Amino acid sequence: MWWLVCLVGLSSLLVNGENHKLSMLTWNTLSCEDTFAEGYGCPSEILRLDALLARGYTEEQGKSNLLSKRFRRVAKALDDVKGVHQVIALQEIDLPSVHGGQHLLEYFKAEDQTWKIFCSTDSASERVLLLVDSQYFTKIDDFEFDQDGVLGCAASVSAVGGQQITLASVHLSAARVRNPETVRQTIETLMDVVPQGSPVIMGGDFNAHIPDLFHIIKDVAKERNSSHVWSSYTATNNTGTDRLRFTSQHEHNFLAAYDGFITRGLADNGTSVVVHEAGFLPKYLRDNGEFGASPFRYSEGPYPNLNGPLLQNHIELSESSYSWSSLSDHCAVSANFQLSSDSSLLPLSVLLIASYCLLLLFSFN
Repeated sequence: MWWLVCLVGLSSLLVNGENHKLSMLTWNTLSCEDTFAEGYGCPSEILRLDALLARGYTEEQGKSNLLSKRFRRVAKALDDVKGVHQVIALQEIDLPSVHGGQHLLEYFKAEDQTWKIFCSTDSASERVLLLVDSQYFTKIDDFEFDQDGVLGCAASVSAVGGQQITLASVHLSAARVRNPETVRQTIETLMDVVPQGSPVIMGGDFNAHIPDLFHIIKDVAKERNSSHVWSSYTATNNTGTDRLRFTSQHEHNFLAAYDGFITRGLADNGTSVVVHEAGFLPKYLRDNGEFGASPFRYSEGPYPNLNGPLLQNHIELSESSYSWSSLSDHCAVSANFQLSSDSSLLPLSVLLIASYCLLLLFSFN
């Protein structure tokens, strides 16, 4: 039977040694400030806070109450997605000094036996980090950056199969990326902050419609005569739905695909994208307001009614999109990427297994 073992080993190497799947999720988990801020906060959470204030809570007590419950829900959601992803990029994590001491990392155990924080960086108001399952990747080096409106971190890793790749979690400044005078410089910085050698996957909240930003990336790459292939993946392509073509709603009542992935030097081998709509928190809910009628409302009545599942254009968004089960004003986005193995190692591996099999052949004869 030794010959069968050799045959299976060689076949497995040749078939499985070519590509490995990388499942990555990116999510802006919604900071305290962006939850309750007047003018750009989440209407449903602000109404829930007002109800607590009417019952005698102080503002700090009310915020602490709502944040602790929401962060527990977000923590559970992250624990669930760990089982089906190898990489998680998180943005807008509150620093520990927030209202009442409530912050996501108080409830979410980022690191465990295999999941490790491969990189993180703090600004004055938030933390961005990259979580990686160390069963599949070994960290080589890590980098932090906070310049020209590009906040984030990256880790160079070696994947199973030998390929080296750079993974990043990024959060772009809305003020810079939506300003025609600064957006190009911000995009150029985004393209330059990660190492230039290996392929790159950047997951993040880019704070502007990714397809629009990607036009700038292509223009810059062309002007630089770059040999790298750039690609983008978000809610507008490969999501398999005609309805959910957004990842966030602006407080001025327009939908956009802010969240997703930008890659460099990675072949598109049928990359699939999923937008996770459960727990979505709209930023604008009015039927007749300054910015028109919102596409969202809760099923049992118009704003300020918060009862029933959330509807998008009269269609139920998700079974888990009740106001009391809210998670974030951004949808999490995940994608499956195909990584190529280090092809230079393949002939050597085949030679070693073949030599072992020949040795067995002569020993049996």
